[in-house]
Amino acid sequence: MWLGGVIVTAILPFSKFHLLWIFPIGAVAPYAIMQRRFDKGIAGLIRPQLEKTYGDVLTHAEMRRLYKVYEVQTPKHFVGVAERRLANAKLNDITQWIDVWSAAAQDPDIGEVSVIRRTDKVRGWLLFKDQPRFYFSWRPD
Repeated sequence: MWLGGVIVTAILPFSKFHLLWIFPIGAVAPYAIMQRRFDKGIAGLIRPQLEKTYGDVLTHAEMRRLYKVYEVQTPKHFVGVAERRLANAKLNDITQWIDVWSAAAQDPDIGEVSVIRRTDKVRGWLLFKDQPRFYFSWRPD
C-alpha cells in the first residue's frame, strides 16, 4: 500500500492520494512504538524472576546461536506432553518430570523446544515462556 501510494503520488503530483496512504502509517506508528516499550518493560520484570527460579535464561537470538531447533511443543500442547511423560517416567527420572510438569501446570505460557546443542551435537530440550519469549531449563535427552 505504501509503495503504491508513493508511485501514484510521484506520477500525479497534484493528487491527494498521499493523504490516504500516509494516515494509516501515522496512526499505527505511535501504537507500535508504545507496544515495543511495553514489551521491553515486561521483559525486564519477567527475566529476573525466571533467572531466580530456573537459572540461566536465554533470549530468542541467544538460543538460536547456541542451539538448533528441531521440534516445538506449544504451551497448549505441552501440558498434555508433560502429563504423558510423567506417567511413563522411570523412578529415577520422576523428580525431573515432576518439576517440569508442575512448571507447565502453574504457568500456561510455558512450552518446550527440542534442540541440538551446536557445540557438541547433544540433543535435549529447553522450556520457553511465551510473551515475552525466553528460553530456560536446558536438559539433555
